[in-house]
Amino acid sequence: MSDAGLSANAARGSDVRFGSEPAAGLNDGDVVAFLDPDSGKPYAVRREEDPEGRGDAVFLFRVDLDAAEASVATARTLERLRNNEDAHLEVQKHGDFVGFRAAGANGKLLQATRKGACRLRFHGECFGTWEEWFLDARFAEEAQRQKWTRVTVVLRHRRLDKLELRVTLVRLGRVRGSETAEHTPARLHGQAASLALTPGSLPASARSSRRGSPAGGYSRPPLAPGTGAGGTRADVTKEHT
Repeated sequence: MSDAGLSANAARGSDVRFGSEPAAGLNDGDVVAFLDPDSGKPYAVRREEDPEGRGDAVFLFRVDLDAAEASVATARTLERLRNNEDAHLEVQKHGDFVGFRAAGANGKLLQATRKGACRLRFHGECFGTWEEWFLDARFAEEAQRQKWTRVTVVLRHRRLDKLELRVTLVRLGRVRGSETAEHTPARLHGQAASLALTPGSLPASARSSRRGSPAGGYSRPPLAPGTGAGGTRADVTKEHT
């Protein structure tokens, strides 16, 4: 069965077992939120008219400027994130890559785009190369091997090898049932077992399907922070030229 024939539904708040226990890596069934490291405000799903004028509404993923700042880890800020379902992302593994599925976007997976004012959006329910992400090698060690409740990383995209998404990951909990041996994304979301989604941590590097060369092993330093958190290309993603 091909990925094109698969559909899925992300876990909603009632399906999540919230908890603040530290854990290592990004694993199937983890529920996380993205924070903008500069403003401390969370990313959230926003349904908007297509900015490219094609007529259909789209689910964008941008920093919520109206949300309370959550850069300091307190019981109150954690509770706000748990109550903000539009900020919840369910982690799903796809081979050597990871995807982020949002209930607030009707179970669609996070994508990056080549252009546009907002480069992050949710488009399809099925895994393809546009829905695949991996940790930049410079940040993988801390996120993969050390237990954390929040950690700042750079995510890279399988297709757009120059794109960097710098976010603070906040661990919110796990999808109910994901602690059992029977848990797989296929069981939770009706996907075919032939996807062979295996548990475990994301590798420190991944290979680019476009060039066939390591895409996560760049040694160049992170780019400077953007000037704001308004969801523009300048502050949502950084891209080397």
